[in-house]
Amino acid sequence: MQILYFPALFLVDPITGSYHPLAYGFISQDDLAKRLLNRVTDFAPMD
Repeated sequence: MQILYFPALFLVDPITGSYHPLAYGFISQDDLAKRLLNRVTDFAPMD
């Protein structure tokens, strides 16, 4: 994966082997939830 910065959090699909970075460094739980929602909805606008 060649991770250069720690701590790092990635969203991983073990079936395809793909991964997407969610956060580097320390972030709040609220910010992490927002980033996860953006990633899984492919940044679709929320109504």
